[in-house]
Amino acid sequence: MKLERWGSFAVYGALGRVKVTGALLVIAGEKDVHTTLKESKELFKKANKPKELWVVKGAKHVDFDALLGKEYEEKILDFLDEYME
Repeated sequence: MKLERWGSFAVYGALGRVKVTGALLVIAGEKDVHTTLKESKELFKKANKPKELWVVKGAKHVDFDALLGKEYEEKILDFLDEYME
């Protein structure tokens, strides 16, 4: 396995192997050090449509709910309502 040094997905070479076949909502924390914004954008770029990228300013890896509260829940539910059958 080739190791790269620019982020958690890439360290294990997983980014190049990710295949998304349905709608994708990428929620990225602007200050995330575990899955960097660069990695989230790369995943988004490689995904097929329909897709949406939501960058949460000031967020780290798992604090979206604490920062956004109801807005976070509504964003996810709206996305699911639009694309789930």
